[in-house]
Amino acid sequence: MRERDEFKGTGMYELGHLVSAQHKQQLLRDRVTGLVKGLECGLLVFGPGGNGKSHIIDEELKACGATHQKVNSHITPMALFYQLQRHREEIIVLEDCESLLNSVISIGILRSATFPSGTDRAGRPIRKVCYYHGKEEESFQFDGRIILLMNRGLPDTPDAQALASRINCVDFAFSDSEMRALMKDWATREVEIDGQVVTPAECQMVVEFLLTCASEANRRLNLRMMKMALRDYLQADSLQSGLSWQDLVTSAINEHPSILDEVQNRELRQDQHSRELELARSLAELDRTERVAKWTKETGKSQATFYRRRSELASIDNKAFAE
Repeated sequence: MRERDEFKGTGMYELGHLVSAQHKQQLLRDRVTGLVKGLECGLLVFGPGGNGKSHIIDEELKACGATHQKVNSHITPMALFYQLQRHREEIIVLEDCESLLNSVISIGILRSATFPSGTDRAGRPIRKVCYYHGKEEESFQFDGRIILLMNRGLPDTPDAQALASRINCVDFAFSDSEMRALMKDWATREVEIDGQVVTPAECQMVVEFLLTCASEANRRLNLRMMKMALRDYLQADSLQSGLSWQDLVTSAINEHPSILDEVQNRELRQDQHSRELELARSLAELDRTERVAKWTKETGKSQATFYRRRSELASIDNKAFAE
């Protein structure tokens, strides 16, 4: 235990978890790239929500210059058949369509679409998809690729396992230690949340608070929690919240009200917000160092908040000009 604590103290223990998590992310990127290049016809990515599956897939498809069609939520077997027929040469992402996994018909369509049923005269593989309804038969050749993006893997049934043998399956999950390391690493960069810039110092402050709260509440971590916490921070910073950002974050983690700080009523917040906007406008003629120094002295708030108020002013002025 002493050796483990020493590694943790030097950062080596946490670095190991970060490297492990980044390797998992790279595996997913490589699988997407392989699919785009036509090395594979199908890919199933599954794991808990909030781990960044969708983000990595969208990012990698964009980096490869690959357009794609996305379907989310429920889709019937017949709708799946026509969707594949309509986009037979494209990449199709089926996201959060877990109902597909419960349908033998849908799984059969996916099996046909991801594995050759024969070859043409030139020896090229053919993936023929058929659908029989009543006395009618419809079929087409599918030359596209399919990405299944879900929270759970394929069921342990013969038909589902037959599909698993035709495609790459990636269990995309992180341990709590890996997620902590990812979140801390992510917080070392400037990020943009809903059009507002959050500095590394602010990110680190919020993430450290979030990690402490989650540990105390024994909550499993995910990346969405971090973005929600940063939104809480920005809401309080813009004086759109009567509670402190710490109370907002703690309440979200605990999933019940956890109010420790003083509540500020709307009128006081609106008045303070107006005064901060007026101050930010009045400092426009000063040089950068003087602006920030005077802002900090009169408000007690950060340089980042000053620039967010400046952005608000620009938005207000642009709206007034447009009117």
